[in-house]
Order: sequence, then C-alpha cells, then structure tokens
Amino acid sequence: MRENNLDLIRLIAALQVLIIHLHDFFKLDTVAYDILRPFPGVPIFFFISGYLIYQSWNHLKNRPHQYAFNRILRLYPALWVCFVVTLLSVYLTGYFNEANFTWSGLGAWAVAQLTLFQFYHSEIFNGYGIGILNGSLWTISVEIQFYIIMPMIAFIMAKYRKVTIALLGLLIIANIINAHFNPRDSMVEKLFHVSFLPWLYMFMIGAFIAKSEKIQKFILKQNIFILGGLYIASYIIADHWNLGTGNGINPVSFLIMACAILKLAYMKPSLSHRLLRRTDMSYGIYIYHVPVINWMMYMGYGQGYMNAAMAFAVTILLGYLSWTLVERPALSLKKSTIFRR
Repeated sequence: MRENNLDLIRLIAALQVLIIHLHDFFKLDTVAYDILRPFPGVPIFFFISGYLIYQSWNHLKNRPHQYAFNRILRLYPALWVCFVVTLLSVYLTGYFNEANFTWSGLGAWAVAQLTLFQFYHSEIFNGYGIGILNGSLWTISVEIQFYIIMPMIAFIMAKYRKVTIALLGLLIIANIINAHFNPRDSMVEKLFHVSFLPWLYMFMIGAFIAKSEKIQKFILKQNIFILGGLYIASYIIADHWNLGTGNGINPVSFLIMACAILKLAYMKPSLSHRLLRRTDMSYGIYIYHVPVINWMMYMGYGQGYMNAAMAFAVTILLGYLSWTLVERPALSLKKSTIFRR
C-alpha cells in the first residue's frame, strides 16, 4: 500500500507542535490550542516512523549500508543546514557579544548537534530567547536511536513473538515511569527521558502493524468515527484522571490513536498527493520553528497574535525552502527506496 496520506498526517502533526509552542511562548489564548492539544505531534511522528522504517529495513535488510545511507540522507542534510542557519541567526543578533561565550562551550554544543546528541544544551544560550536554542531536536536524537536499533527490533519480531510481546510490555512500563515518575532533575533522569527506552514502544507498535497484514486489514475495516469517538473518550478520561496526555500519552489512548492514523492514511489515499503535490514540509517546519521563536523573542517580538502569525509564516517558509533546496535533492540520491521517508 504505497500511496497513502502519511505525508499529510505528518504535516498536521508538525503544525500541531508549532501551534502549541506558539501558544506557550507567545502567551496566546485561542480555540486552536484546545482543538489541537489532544493530538500530540511527537507520538504521532514516532508511530509513523516505526510503520515506515520497518518497511524500509525489510526492503533493504540484505543491503544494510544502503539502509544506513538512506537514513542519513533523510535526517542529516536538512539538520546540518538548519544548524548553520540557526547559528548564523544568533550571530547576526549580536548575542555572542553579550553572552558568557566560550569556544569550548560552542564546540561541544556543535558536535552534539551535528552527530547523535541533539538533546544537549549549552549554557552559553541561556540568555537567548527561551534559553534553549532548539529544544525540539531531542526527538531527532531519539529517531536516530530508533534507526540504529531497527535491525535488532525487526529480528526479534520475526523470530520471537512471545519475546516481542514481553518487550512491548516492559517498554510500556518504561514509558509510564517516564511520564509519571520521572522529575528529570538528575542527569540520569534527563538522559532516560531523551533515550529511546520510554518511546520505543510507540515506534514498535508502528513496526508491528507494518509487519502484519492481518492487523492492517483488521484496522482498515474499522469505522473512523468509532475510532475517533473512542480516542476522544479515552483522552477525556485520561485528562480528568491525569492518566497521561500530550507527549506522555497513556498507552490505551496511543493505541487507539495509532489505529485511527492508519485508517486515515488509507481512507482516501490520493488525498495527500492532491493537496501537497509531493511537497513534504513537516521535517523542515519541525526543526526550524523553535529557532524562529527564539530569534523573535530575543529581538523583542515575544508576545501577541501578530508576532505569533509572523513566526508561523516564517517557519512555513523555511520548511518549504528546506524541502525544496535541501531535503528533496538529498533524497534524490537514494539508490534504492520504497518511500521517500
């Protein structure tokens, strides 16, 4: 089932993250926040990633070097360009003339951003904007970890069904611990939060569904309105009883949401192509929106609807330029693929 609406769903998830952050940092109060809050973008990304990356690995498992090359092309060119643009935007504000700047601090942060440790924050940016230059990139580090362990996950799912179920159970427990019992005060607690462990079950659910045509067919037979109703009901209960919403979404709500995403992806599978024309701005929007917010806040445009609208427009423009000038040319270098993802 190659044609689907997953690009469109990813775009909506990226816009959800963008709009929620605009509301938080620009102190807005609109109905959009209440509508979008129940549909957390990051868990959606992790589920879709598991669903697609499993298929990519299954297609290329006899050519692991090609799998690795494809994963690098998907993430790093746009990420590295974003790093340069972000650093340049900070430099042009004159912030480095005022900050507690050290070359060692900048160097450590740069190495982390350009390799595997995008969650690392340097204190030299404490006085810039919200104080964390691109805090959303912790999920990129988690995604890279997913890519690395995908071969092992696929092997376990193929050979050991009972072990797979037990592993999923343990990972769900890890997610619950992180969501409800991890204050993220110590270094160990912070590292646990940005490791793959609390999030892997979301990725594995996507991979597990991708592996099983029987499960896919069962989900696709379900009524989207029933799935939507079940999800909203589970969200209301979870929100009322503090059982887990947002990025800390509880496993029951997440599983219902995953089923609804798959159903929506194949209900009118040509919809995404008709609307987007193979333009996938979701990654660009995600990696640029916090640097844009930071720049505007540092320059004194930190609150109000007009400033938020400007940040929204600039982020969309950068997302489009990232896709057009960086991501699409990079993805064209893939020698073997079944998905652009």
